[in-house]
Amino acid sequence: MWERYHNAYPNVSLDLRQSYTLKMADALQAGKLDLFIGVDVPAASNLNMIPLASEYLFCLIHDNILKECCPNHWQELLNKSATEGLDVSDLKDFPILLLASDNRIRSLLDRAYDRCGIMPKTILEASDQNIIYQLACSGQGAAFLPPMILFNHQKGAITWPENCHCLRMNHSFSKIDISLVYRNDLILPHYAEGMKKAITQEFHSYAMAMKPIS
Repeated sequence: MWERYHNAYPNVSLDLRQSYTLKMADALQAGKLDLFIGVDVPAASNLNMIPLASEYLFCLIHDNILKECCPNHWQELLNKSATEGLDVSDLKDFPILLLASDNRIRSLLDRAYDRCGIMPKTILEASDQNIIYQLACSGQGAAFLPPMILFNHQKGAITWPENCHCLRMNHSFSKIDISLVYRNDLILPHYAEGMKKAITQEFHSYAMAMKPIS
């Protein structure tokens, strides 16, 4: 995406930031950002939100962790994942790597755990999805992540990490909506309009790559 954008706007420098959706929304309202990509963004009268993707969380589990925690019924767990999707209660005995508490995906998971009346066996909390992903891939615990993390790490090819299972979660609780957000009470500079176009094109490529597993 950067290469596509930079070719069109070679004299524009960008300030790219990574943070939580709510913090980015606050920064946008304060005039510190032109636009941002967020997850389950709260509506506001002065915000325009362009839907980019709707997808469902998966649970990334290394094969060693799967068979250690479910020595007698790990195949049943895989079958349930493939047919109806798992609930967090199905993974109550697994060590869990969680995103930090102010992450929108974490809020979704907290509600799912509350509904089941259980607490996750949390072994680590981290604010960076990439850290969670890498630790899960190395068999340190199970992690709930969005499919976008696979797209980023597999260079656009949706393939499972080696020796890992990407278990589908039940769609009744695991949906996340990704949007491009900007204010409608301000005129975006031309370079920001160009970024909007580059982002929507990138997510179109992502949607095409996701089709085989959607």
